[in-house]
Amino acid sequence: MACAGEKHCGFISLLDTFVGGIFVSPERQGSGIGRRLIAHGLSLKGELTLEVYTDNRQAVAFYAALGFRELSRRSIDDDGYPFENARLHLTGKRAL
Repeated sequence: MACAGEKHCGFISLLDTFVGGIFVSPERQGSGIGRRLIAHGLSLKGELTLEVYTDNRQAVAFYAALGFRELSRRSIDDDGYPFENARLHLTGKRAL
């Protein structure tokens, strides 16, 4: 969890090496919190994998800037809807 003073402003959810979710409060986005959360997860696990909705250009650009590399894509999401997702991977060797 990330905090600014005593206020919670972000978190990362790790399922082993898979990033199940990352959240930074909107008013704190762009301040490096997401980068620090990913760095923390990477320091704990040595590598991270995640899936991102490819139409979420802000998220795709964020992960690319951190050094995540695309492993694969699928055109249908977990619920069977036509929302393309990309599976991304980052190792400590390519770290931030």
